[in-house]
Amino acid sequence: MNTSSVPGDSKKSFKLPKIELAKFSGDVQEWLQFWSLFKKIHDDADIANKDKFQYLIQSMIPDSRAADLVKSYPPTAENYNKVISSLKNRFGRDDLQIEVYVRELLQLVLQNALKFKALSLTSLYDKIELHLRAFGSLGVTTDKCVAMLFPLVESLLPEDILRAWQRSSVNNAALQSNDIATSQCRDRLTQLIKFLEGEVQNELRIYMAVKGFDLTADNADSEKKRRSKTRAKNEDVSTAMGLLTTKEKDSACIFCNSDHESARCENARKMSLSERREHAKKQGVCFNCLKAGHNFKQMPN
Repeated sequence: MNTSSVPGDSKKSFKLPKIELAKFSGDVQEWLQFWSLFKKIHDDADIANKDKFQYLIQSMIPDSRAADLVKSYPPTAENYNKVISSLKNRFGRDDLQIEVYVRELLQLVLQNALKFKALSLTSLYDKIELHLRAFGSLGVTTDKCVAMLFPLVESLLPEDILRAWQRSSVNNAALQSNDIATSQCRDRLTQLIKFLEGEVQNELRIYMAVKGFDLTADNADSEKKRRSKTRAKNEDVSTAMGLLTTKEKDSACIFCNSDHESARCENARKMSLSERREHAKKQGVCFNCLKAGHNFKQMPN
């Protein structure tokens, strides 16, 4: 049997999009992301240092602090490791990185305390995860640091979520642990993140359930606005019909319902004064001007 024509595990070739070099401006918060990508070039032994220097220059945002630092070194192979050391010392020091992320956490805590610019639970969870991963990359989630991180993260929570967390069984189990304080904080931080993840998933399920019945807040507001517009339109129609009816009533003769003024009605001229007065009274019009809306005593001058 000839198997040469049978398609096997032959690899298909795909044209992948070109990967752009990560750009760095000198923002300390962006260092971890930048270095995690550029490190692949830095550690590649097949790329000459002078070429790595050119890649580094291309990775700098023009006229930024980082670009100015890189340009202060002549782009030679000998200077490549020197400029990398300068970048790490200026923007990538662990103590500087830790300070940046701690300050951001404190800012989020302050925003939560002042009820300013409240984040959704999903956004808050994503931000907490981002910071904890950054701390993990910097070695901050050790026992000596977790005692500081746990109360900060707990203070980020909205009041209703914090109450639910305090009542949760996982929190109570961690509190009743006989471990030393730092180990207990580590366990509680881990359980808190799992608890938040569960709350985010619950919110998603609730949203999907409500959306399935078209009962989301946006849809409810839209339906309310639609009903309000319909009601206003109906009121406008009713008002217009009322005006039309009044106009038709004013133009019709009160004595014979013909299309002429009541004062010119031939039938009315055949009536006695008392008959005309009684007829006007029954029609609810002024006896003097034969128009509705007032009586003889209220007639304007």
